[in-house]
Amino acid sequence: MSLPIGSRIGLGTWAIGGPGWRGGWGAQADADSLAAIHAALDCGVDWIDTAPLYGRGHAETLIGRALAERPGAGRGVRVATKCGWPWAGRRARPFARLTAASVRGELHASLRRLRAERIDLYQIHHPRPPEQLAEGWGELARLRERGLIGACGLCNATAADIDRLRVIAPVATLQVPYSLLRREAEAELLPYCRRRGIAVLATSPLHSGMLATGFDRARAARLPGDDWRREHRDFRDPRLGAHLQVIERLRSAAGGRPLARLALGWLLAQPGVHAAILGARRPQQVVEALTPWPELGAREVAGLSAASRR
Repeated sequence: MSLPIGSRIGLGTWAIGGPGWRGGWGAQADADSLAAIHAALDCGVDWIDTAPLYGRGHAETLIGRALAERPGAGRGVRVATKCGWPWAGRRARPFARLTAASVRGELHASLRRLRAERIDLYQIHHPRPPEQLAEGWGELARLRERGLIGACGLCNATAADIDRLRVIAPVATLQVPYSLLRREAEAELLPYCRRRGIAVLATSPLHSGMLATGFDRARAARLPGDDWRREHRDFRDPRLGAHLQVIERLRSAAGGRPLARLALGWLLAQPGVHAAILGARRPQQVVEALTPWPELGAREVAGLSAASRR
């Protein structure tokens, strides 16, 4: 199956959705967001992952603007977005809905914000509510037949979810959290997807910033109150302390090289991982993670794997 993505790194835009919603990352300047998008594309990234959930569609709007600013109107840049968590009116939170009508409405709203005529990869953001999952997936298949989307994918789904949907239409991709600090996908999902030819797109490869340069306990304490990480258990003890111990071992194994680059290199060396989605808020983060690209040998990959074990 031909995939709607090219480079092994895609740009993730969760954080550039900005503040004002429950999953936000705190204050975010649009100028920084646009600069980060351009920096990623200048570094050779050729696809961007987003969702209407991110800032009530603000991330999609910024992507549409950034691509319009590129020479050739962003020709060759592919976009992956999602459905299943629409906003309604002034509600503070989105709600799960996967009816056919809702999926169609979300798609057309995304097309307007992205200034596009087609979505390269359209994904169900979460397989909820379960009683509407088959209906939503069937609508994705119909939209693909109509040429409005290039391929259908899933995010945050289980093997059982995929088995249920594969009889309706092929599953091209699965987004799954995977990093040196979160390796549960190795037990079932990665082997499952390898056997069935489903491309795995690894999300949070730097574990929401923990594997970036300079992260420590003080940095976690300085997270603003409207950053979702502030209340997440990974950023609070006892998990925070356990993660920091692993990070120290990883930094030692990195031998002075930027850990973000090595974390991405390790991830892409794992069997079954087709690509990683690198989230970034500023162009400096993009440059640090993507240039120069590390060449990891089997021994280095094994050393990082050993260092990351609890």
